[in-house]
Amino acid sequence: MALTLRQLQYFVTIVEMGNITHAAERLHVAPTAVSLQVKAMEDRLGVALLERHSRGVSATAAGRDLFDRARRILELVDEAERAAAAAAGVQPVRQLRVGAPPAVARVIGVEAILAAAARKDRVALQVTEGWTTELVDKLQSREVDLVIGYGLESAAGLRVIGLFEERFVFAAAPGVGPLGGTIRIDEALAGNLVFYGERSISWRQAQTAARELGLAMRAVREVESIDVWRKFLLRGLGTAITPFGAVAEEFRRGELVVQEIEGPPIHVRLSLATRDDADPAAIPPGFLEFLAELVVRAYQRMGPYYRPFAGRRPFPVAPPVAPGTG
Repeated sequence: MALTLRQLQYFVTIVEMGNITHAAERLHVAPTAVSLQVKAMEDRLGVALLERHSRGVSATAAGRDLFDRARRILELVDEAERAAAAAAGVQPVRQLRVGAPPAVARVIGVEAILAAAARKDRVALQVTEGWTTELVDKLQSREVDLVIGYGLESAAGLRVIGLFEERFVFAAAPGVGPLGGTIRIDEALAGNLVFYGERSISWRQAQTAARELGLAMRAVREVESIDVWRKFLLRGLGTAITPFGAVAEEFRRGELVVQEIEGPPIHVRLSLATRDDADPAAIPPGFLEFLAELVVRAYQRMGPYYRPFAGRRPFPVAPPVAPGTG
């Protein structure tokens, strides 16, 4: 039996996600079903397609070759469907893949998917979580179409729309941190800090602030699961320097308290980016501007920690960074 389009879609998704469980979640199927399809593909081809390791899976040499070919096949199928729909006068559904860090996806994920689906140009939005650096790699390798992330201005080959400057907060369980008000940066850095991974924007910004001020940073734990990270905070087992969006729901429920950091504050720029060479037909006209406005409005509703650019609008578009200058 020949390989099926479903198997190719499963395999491409696994390689893109680097994890079978995460791929299954994206595909809305059970992990066992995904694993069985890969096993059937390997039996059919007589080669191993994936290597398993502690952090997930990666493609073997044969798997990388199949991944490249499978992605082209799926793109051709999608192109054929769009052409057939256009010939029949039907507006096809466009699949757009958006990558975002977990804190950002938490704020805008559901709203962005619903708002995109309500557009007349019929956009089906997929939101994928990841570190900004990893998402930029996925953008440049065409595994995602758009990225909402931190510090994107320095990445070469991207068209970047600046959204806003985000000030980080100090977060802790009630009784662990002071209630309300502000906290000095040296006090925040001296807390029993828990970080969501060393590649997270919080870790990098806190490290930079401590280094520039000549201060010590007390990091007691570093976890790769954002759910585990929040549970540490909720149980009073640590404090955090974090984007407010990552803890906004817990703050509103009274489960965490937050303080504004002063002297100087920790802040970062959030932007929306796509490839400078992206196919104009792949993204509906005006969709970038629509998504940028949607993100800005979602964050504006959360409070005073966000300062949009250019008169509370996310424009103009920053010029692409030339290769080698980022």
